[in-house]
Amino acid sequence: MKSIGSESGQTLVLVVMITLLILLLSFSTLTLVSECRKASFVEKTMVQAYYIADAGVERALAKVKSDNDWLWNEVHFDSDREVEFILNQNYAGGVITRVTVKEESIYPAVPLSREDVAYTNILIISEGTCENSRKSLEVRARVNAPLHFARGVWVNSPDSEFGNGNAGAVTVPPFPALDLSMYEKNYDVKYIGNKTISGDFQVNGIVYVAGDVTISGNYRGVGAIVAGGNVYVSGDLKRYHDDQASSLAILCFGSGGITIADGKEVWALLYTPPGGPSDVRVVNIGSAAIVHGSIICDKIIINPAANALVQYEKSLSDNQPDWTTTNISVTSWQEPSPLLLNKRSIF
Repeated sequence: MKSIGSESGQTLVLVVMITLLILLLSFSTLTLVSECRKASFVEKTMVQAYYIADAGVERALAKVKSDNDWLWNEVHFDSDREVEFILNQNYAGGVITRVTVKEESIYPAVPLSREDVAYTNILIISEGTCENSRKSLEVRARVNAPLHFARGVWVNSPDSEFGNGNAGAVTVPPFPALDLSMYEKNYDVKYIGNKTISGDFQVNGIVYVAGDVTISGNYRGVGAIVAGGNVYVSGDLKRYHDDQASSLAILCFGSGGITIADGKEVWALLYTPPGGPSDVRVVNIGSAAIVHGSIICDKIIINPAANALVQYEKSLSDNQPDWTTTNISVTSWQEPSPLLLNKRSIF
């Protein structure tokens, strides 16, 4: 027969063991929760560091798109090294530690001047940090050069008709071929269908018209009108009050090209891309019409019935920003291996 004291002792031992087990489980749970929180925090800072590095890449891409002079003068002439673009810049709770841009190749390989460059292949390395987390990105991209309107008249087709006009032609391969898709995705204002623009109007950035454009009037501002269809200049097209700071580029992707009515005066930069054998994009300048600016086109026709004039206007070319006609295509986007990161950190 067991005594009451013996049973009480056994119960006490059991209670103590259960209590210790509960305490042990509680401690383990707290430790697990703490570790999960720590892991979650590290994961969050790693993701943030990646986005910070990504922001560094985007800023570098924006720089080369908007500043072709910098790409040529700084990156090209220092093509044997990585040109530092950003160093220790605070961003989104972290730091864009370092962003460099390096020219890997250029076409043609030995350009005589900046205007001869068709495209540049670049390498961007961007590092971002958040707390103790660090991410690095290596991005390769092809930067197609902006249109060099300073050439005056640049014609792709050898069978252009100049008649008795006072224009000259320069054919320099490779002829620049802009892609309409870059404007279908990137624009400031968009119009579906055909569009008539007349009177006094403001231009600011890129205006994309999916169809044909009929245009005349007086413009103020800087930017480009991009037509997916044809362009007809029905009347005089001038800068408002001859504002020297204003510049308008007309980029026409329609198969019929750009037509300027007889006797009209145009102050603008005109472009048509190269077409196929049966799809030649023409700039057709009517009798006694005058174009002040620059023309880059697949084919040009100047009516021989009466003198027409194409006169280069430097202020229009100088004030047209590079980014309106610069196209960048990313060819690779990756995180370098930890081994490469450690090697780079040594120097």
